[in-house]
Amino acid sequence: MKVAFVVGFFNTVEDALRSEMKERVDAKSIVCVPKRSSQYPFDLNRFKWLLSQELKSSDDEPILVVASDLRAEERFNHDLKQIIEAQRIRSGRDIRRVTHKDAQDPAPVFESLEEFGFSTSEESSAEEISESTLTAHRGGKKILCVRGPNQSAYEDTLRRANFKFERFEDHFEEMVLPYSSNNGHTLKQSAKSHSCLIYAWGELKYLQPTVADKWQNLHQGKNPAAAIGRFKQSVGVSKRR
Repeated sequence: MKVAFVVGFFNTVEDALRSEMKERVDAKSIVCVPKRSSQYPFDLNRFKWLLSQELKSSDDEPILVVASDLRAEERFNHDLKQIIEAQRIRSGRDIRRVTHKDAQDPAPVFESLEEFGFSTSEESSAEEISESTLTAHRGGKKILCVRGPNQSAYEDTLRRANFKFERFEDHFEEMVLPYSSNNGHTLKQSAKSHSCLIYAWGELKYLQPTVADKWQNLHQGKNPAAAIGRFKQSVGVSKRR
């Protein structure tokens, strides 16, 4: 089994992974070793122990280490690199390391995991979501669908995911946003008039907690298909209750 370690990032990254790649986190094919606070150093010994435990298995699949560039901790990057190199030589396993500078941004972490062969759930099930179910789920307010300018339109993607409706605009409002520092404010304001947010972060940025907390019903994915996949899971659970 392929294993990826995500180390040195803050809780926002771990929370995003648990939301979008829950099955892999639960199965420990993604192992998070977070940095809990900027006031305390990263627990490098815990990572070293977890890596050594994984290397005791008979598996010969590659291992990925996605690490934050903790520039405030001078020896972190050097020591992490030394640990990985030593374990690579000792075990003969393919251990790969990539680093990202922002310890709170999940988007680059997702991209590294996808390049490694781990993808978010983009495949919608064959289950049909009727218009009456959709109407009941949104509770009288429209669902806001946000994407970047070069991403697929939501209406076609929803229909391919087997949502049944006559008029897209009866249930959804699509907002196409360029990357901007003002997007957070725009989405905070939109939470007041919409029941749900479906958000494709691939051309934008993964929503910060201060924005996400304004939405009681939020579904994020790298592209519209992935975000709709998360939304459909939520609708399906509500439908079966």
